[in-house]
Amino acid sequence: LKIKINISGLFEFVSMKTIILFVFLFLYSFGNQKQDITRTNSNKFFQIKYETLLKNKETIRLSQIASDVEYVHLETNDDCLLWGGVKEFFFTDNFIFISNRDHILKFSRNGKFIKKIGTPGRGPGEIDLIVTMSVVPDQKLIVVETNIGRKLLYFNYDGDFIKTVGFKSYVPYIKVLNDGKFLTHDDGSRGNNNYIFCLVNEKMDTLSVIKNYNRWVYTQKIRVTLGYPQFEPYYESNGINYFKTMYNDTVFSVSSDKIVPRYFVDLGKYRLPNELRPERLGPENMHKFTDNELDYHFANVFHVFDKVFLTIFCYGKNPPKDFLFKIKSQTGSLLVNKNGTSTGFVNDWDGGLDFWPIGSVSDKQIFMPVNVLNFQKEINRIRSGKESIKFPEKKQQLLKMISESDPLNNPFLMIVTLK
Repeated sequence: LKIKINISGLFEFVSMKTIILFVFLFLYSFGNQKQDITRTNSNKFFQIKYETLLKNKETIRLSQIASDVEYVHLETNDDCLLWGGVKEFFFTDNFIFISNRDHILKFSRNGKFIKKIGTPGRGPGEIDLIVTMSVVPDQKLIVVETNIGRKLLYFNYDGDFIKTVGFKSYVPYIKVLNDGKFLTHDDGSRGNNNYIFCLVNEKMDTLSVIKNYNRWVYTQKIRVTLGYPQFEPYYESNGINYFKTMYNDTVFSVSSDKIVPRYFVDLGKYRLPNELRPERLGPENMHKFTDNELDYHFANVFHVFDKVFLTIFCYGKNPPKDFLFKIKSQTGSLLVNKNGTSTGFVNDWDGGLDFWPIGSVSDKQIFMPVNVLNFQKEINRIRSGKESIKFPEKKQQLLKMISESDPLNNPFLMIVTLK
């Protein structure tokens, strides 16, 4: 880009102050253009080749990616105990909302318990079981999908019940997007669904779909459905919702009321063939799946700007593997510690537990829940001081925090601010 300016001509019409302002605005605009170009390039469709990442093992220390680490200890009392099982955590500027089986827990950002939201039960406006949970920050709404009838219950941030939205046909999973539209998800366990994702507006008009190309006719008298609570089909990054299914490894998002592919996790030979899906085999042929379950994997994924955090689970009992993939350079690696075990980022910050995030707090922060008991199991290693750490004073703070915590308390949220 070349711009030719006749300074002598300009002086006849404008002052030097105006010229300086013009140049500043031009440079500012050009800088913003460069940022926009970078963001556009990061949105180009790309592939993550799992088999290639497996060959590239790397130890990455927490201090290499973090500019700050903090621990938020969620208050513990009889009204706010977190039940066992998988939780969903949602962060706003002022609050932390947590799905807790049949109600929602509201905490301040420093972990102080504020209130319960939602009444357990099966009556109008009551929650029998939370299937999915959505937070719509612009409208300050919390929406939960119930198990019975697959209804959506709307609450405001203060916990007031607002309304119920029902769907005429059965929909296994419903997510409410930031603009209020609905994203429905059918994992295909019945074999006869036409679509795996549908984008629906508030009038229940279908706007966009992703077709199911792996339908089958189920002939068994008894259905088989295996649940994998580690799998999470949705995540949000930079205000955009992303989603994938258990068996389809394309990651989608919504753009201009259309579902569009964003990137693809290529599992290669480790992808479970459609004919070996347990729902499709039925109980009589289940051995075809169980005999080969160690050979096949599935992917959990989320990203924050340039970094994709990829966790690969085995269908069998082998431990998961953690990978970091950088979109800009299109490179990635399997993260291992000095023993060759995949435990995420080695904690050289305060010597605590190695860090692997399960989601994002904001565009620059990621988090991991940490059980107090897990901390205490590692306390002798942390005290030993054998590992080199960046901040010895933070290690002492961590040890004090652990020693003052009851093993039965609610977890800590370890929040890492990225560089």
